[in-house]
Amino acid sequence: MIMYTQKVGNPNYRVRIINEKGNILWKNADIKAEPGQVYLAFMSDKRKIDYTVPVGKEPKEGSYPFDTTRTKIDDETHKTTVHLGNRITKINFEN
Repeated sequence: MIMYTQKVGNPNYRVRIINEKGNILWKNADIKAEPGQVYLAFMSDKRKIDYTVPVGKEPKEGSYPFDTTRTKIDDETHKTTVHLGNRITKINFEN
């Protein structure tokens, strides 16, 4: 997984969140609204999915978060950064 997030050996490696149909889910609202399972898709180019891992939609203790940030550079270009986070050890709920 690390080689995909850090693009080791292939500058086209990418990780995306997809639904069961293979559509990329770019926003948290899209993920939460998705009725089915969501997956991390590990891709070696823009269209080729090498493998997927089913993931949850809500944080849970013991899980590892995945963060995607998509920044608009100009009208046609976006920069996407991904980050595999540290294990969640505690969740504080605020009332």
